[in-house]
Amino acid sequence: MKTEKINKVLLWAVILLAILNITTLATIFYGKYQKSTQDESIVINSESSPLNGKMFRENLNFDNEQMNMFREQSRDFRYKANEIIGEMNRLKGGLFNELQRPNPDRKRTREISDSIGIAHSNLKEASVDFYLKLKECCNHDQNELLKNMFSPLFEERGHQKMGGRGGNGHKNRNGNRN
Repeated sequence: MKTEKINKVLLWAVILLAILNITTLATIFYGKYQKSTQDESIVINSESSPLNGKMFRENLNFDNEQMNMFREQSRDFRYKANEIIGEMNRLKGGLFNELQRPNPDRKRTREISDSIGIAHSNLKEASVDFYLKLKECCNHDQNELLKNMFSPLFEERGHQKMGGRGGNGHKNRNGNRN
């Protein structure tokens, strides 16, 4: 009688441990899958969805050949973009450090600012190259969808003016200018 009870307890312990192992493995594999799809993502702007292979397959109906081309171009673009963004961040840090000095060197701040502008231009050029390579492998309908996906990257996003002449001016509660 006692051995039957011990066997039942042991059986349930084995079943619970097996379930625990299965859920642990599932969590690990799901986490790896999520990480791999995030690594393939390209963020156009913070308000839009990242562009990744899944989005291209689902929204543009890319076939296997187009997906292979996307992966290759995406990998190259992300590498270039990350290099440029890293350089821009280093330059911005250098500019801020120069500004913190008791007597910032205006010649040096101009040089750094120019370098940031050149890096930004290089990033835009890399984005243009990526877009054009993707456009080459799309049919007419896919090109329209591609255009909509990339439009935030190339559209003006209504930069706010910082006051002064030519700004929107101060408005009172009723929406009228003072």
